[in-house]
Amino acid sequence: MTAHELRRLYWSEPFEPFQLDLHDGRQILVASRDWLAISPTNDTIVVAPTIFAMEIIDVPAIDGCRYINNRAAVNGAA
Repeated sequence: MTAHELRRLYWSEPFEPFQLDLHDGRQILVASRDWLAISPTNDTIVVAPTIFAMEIIDVPAIDGCRYINNRAAVNGAA
C-alpha cells in the first residue's frame, strides 16, 4: 500500500471507515478522517484507533486495507 492510496481513502466522499491490515497481523481501525495523519514524507502515518491510543506505522508495513462494511478491498486484503 502507498501513501497515495491512503490519501485517496482519506479524501473519499463520503468518508467510509476502513481497517488497515499490517504485515505483523495487526488490524488497525481508521474510523474517522480526524483519526489519521499522513507524514509529509509519505513514509509514516499516525492512527488513533481509539480516543486513548495512537499507533505510528511505517507505510511499507501496511499489506492493504478494507472498508469496514467489506464493500471493497485495496491491495488484495479481503
